[in-house]
Amino acid sequence: LIKTLIRTVKRLCSFSPASRLQMAALEKSFGCGKDAWQPFRFMLENGMEVIVTGQIDRVDILHEDGRDFIVIIDYKSGNKKIDLTQVYFGLELQLLTYMYIALLNLDGDAVPAAILYCYVRDDKTFLNRPVTEKEKEELYNKRSKLNGCYLQDSQVMQKLDTSMEGISQYLNLRLKRDGTLSTQSVNVYSEETWQSLLLLTSDRIRAIAECIAKGDISIRPILLSQRTPCQYCPYAAVCSFDPKLKENKYAVEQKRKAIEIIKEMEGGGAAHGLD
Repeated sequence: LIKTLIRTVKRLCSFSPASRLQMAALEKSFGCGKDAWQPFRFMLENGMEVIVTGQIDRVDILHEDGRDFIVIIDYKSGNKKIDLTQVYFGLELQLLTYMYIALLNLDGDAVPAAILYCYVRDDKTFLNRPVTEKEKEELYNKRSKLNGCYLQDSQVMQKLDTSMEGISQYLNLRLKRDGTLSTQSVNVYSEETWQSLLLLTSDRIRAIAECIAKGDISIRPILLSQRTPCQYCPYAAVCSFDPKLKENKYAVEQKRKAIEIIKEMEGGGAAHGLD
């Protein structure tokens, strides 16, 4: 574990001089604790007030052309990636919630620049030949890039990684020959789409809170593209969900293309997701 942490810190230290980001906060609490940011507050239909609290691992800011571009970084020991389908169905809201909170508490003209996972892990790679120490380092660096969603602004992204020429060494980003960002296999969104994602996130949180307030504890786990969280749920014995029973049914959904979700969000039609 110590070796993994040391390697991660070294990697972040090498990224720091290549980026014009300025660290603004570490382990920043919102809603509780000393010097905490304001939480996400809202009222339910029954008049109950909901206060969403938590703690953000890291907030970075890029000051550019009179605007503040915000980057949220979350440290993860697993291999989690941001999936827009899971965001749409209310299953993956953590980093977008953190961005919502940051924008709520920072300058009114602040702009989302990126939400990123920083992996703190040591993956094993099996090769059928001996490798040098340099090759080992290159393999590690390739697997340890900050992974997430970005603002569709090549100039801003090149400030996040000033060393980027073609493929970024530190981010899962690629520049095309004309200097624009490649959207191939990368979550790159316009400012308008970012606003739609943040609105969707707040709507999903409100919908979850409404269900809790109404006492809705129905057992209906989602089955998304043949995958279900029941596989790893530690409360299976308490829940006792059994799809073989007539009264136990999955909420069956299919993975959707990002472009379809974006069109629906920006058209104001992303009302589905939580029953």
